[in-house]
Amino acid sequence: MSEPIEPAAEPLHPSADSATKTLPPCTLSIIGLIAAVLALGLAVIPAMALGRALANPFAEEVQAPPPPAERDGGVTVKISKLTLQFGGKTPPPAPLPVAPPKLTKDPVRWFTIAAMGCSLVGFLLAVIGHLRERHTVLTISTLGCCVAAMTWQYVAVGIAFGVGAVVFLVFLAVIGSALS
Repeated sequence: MSEPIEPAAEPLHPSADSATKTLPPCTLSIIGLIAAVLALGLAVIPAMALGRALANPFAEEVQAPPPPAERDGGVTVKISKLTLQFGGKTPPPAPLPVAPPKLTKDPVRWFTIAAMGCSLVGFLLAVIGHLRERHTVLTISTLGCCVAAMTWQYVAVGIAFGVGAVVFLVFLAVIGSALS
């Protein structure tokens, strides 16, 4: 008769491989969601706390017009504030100096950059978490917060336009019901 084979005793300290395999479910997705909420907070709260209105993201930068080019040679006639020049040649424009990029001291700008970094980390963790853990609700929530953090200025402008449109439509409905 053969003796029964006893199972080997499990080691007291699990190896590093078994420790990574036994992560609680949803860990990556939850860490991604935390990064996304942090990014949204970094995008929204500092601008509100510092009392800064959101900059118009659609505004164009206004540049000063270049000074009028002076001409070499020719005849110049000045009458009061009117100056007329006949003949002469316009010198070639001087090359514009290339200024080194300026580091801004605006704290809202730095918070915005930090929000972009956190939202990119949230995107990455949401994708990896979804591929490994398959938690669709957490993935969608994380990606939604990351997108809102990245596009906060545009979202805020859209909300402002939406509220204005709703107020206008309610006003029209009230006027329409009063007149009918």
